[in-house]
Amino acid sequence: MVTGAGSAWYDIVAECFNKQQELEAIIRPGCYAIHDTGIYLDAQNQGIACDLGGDLASALELWAYVVSRPEPNKVIVGFGKRDAAFDAGLPILERAYRNGKPVAFDQIKTTAVMDQHAFLSVSSDCDLQVGDVLVFSTYHPCLTFDKWRSVAVSDDNDRVTHWVKTWF
Repeated sequence: MVTGAGSAWYDIVAECFNKQQELEAIIRPGCYAIHDTGIYLDAQNQGIACDLGGDLASALELWAYVVSRPEPNKVIVGFGKRDAAFDAGLPILERAYRNGKPVAFDQIKTTAVMDQHAFLSVSSDCDLQVGDVLVFSTYHPCLTFDKWRSVAVSDDNDRVTHWVKTWF
């Protein structure tokens, strides 16, 4: 018996294992269920993986508040290395809300993370304000899961429906 995990190309690993008649292969990829907008999206787009008949989509989001706007081109957000993966790329802003309503944004980049805060580079005319809720996608979801004992599962209207315990 051979087990394997941690591959962005779990389908290729499974195919290689299947060529060995005497092996019972068990693959344990966690990221196929969650995906990301970083290393796994890049791997999917390299053409090495099998044709999936569609694109995988990231299912892990990180929600945080804007906690400071100390400079016209800088926003500080209330998440950091204790909350999200940072080894393969920094979280990417996907959506923003103010009082439950979408906030438009353009050309925002996460530039650094500390233990409990992230820094965003923004244009001086960016409308983000202290208290806005920001929604990020992540790179390397396994490392993000490693930081939480449980994660919220939400419906398509962003309502939390239940919590799932993580054992990473």
